[in-house]
Amino acid sequence: MQNLCSVAGLIRRDDGAFCAVQRGSQGRFKGCWEFPGGKIKDGETAIECLVRELYDELGILVEISDEGPAVWHQFHDAERGETLMHLQSFYCVCSKFREPQLREHTNIKWGRLNEFLDIPLTPSDEKLLLSLINNRKERGTVTAATARAR
Repeated sequence: MQNLCSVAGLIRRDDGAFCAVQRGSQGRFKGCWEFPGGKIKDGETAIECLVRELYDELGILVEISDEGPAVWHQFHDAERGETLMHLQSFYCVCSKFREPQLREHTNIKWGRLNEFLDIPLTPSDEKLLLSLINNRKERGTVTAATARAR
């Protein structure tokens, strides 16, 4: 089994809205939404990767404010075979806020975390979203099915 380490940026505006981006029509999970980020390259730290990815994908510079939750996701990939992905998230804010530019994605959405339950997320980002929501709940656990039913 192959291991893959990725990062996701939990970009938050002053009004509390988070950023999600929609993948294009090419590649795996085309048209799905995700928290922006990407794969960590050899010799790169998770934070270096996130700063690079957010600049490359959205043209923004960020400051990391805190580490967010991490999730594991197992999947089959045509190139890698069985793969176990570790997705580490980080809360961040734009150094000098400007609207992100869509360089690799087709759309951007700002919203509260529970608003992202109604859009198709990649499987790993759906796990991350549920972890974020559950970390904010004082009682009860939210699953994708129960969250959509609310």
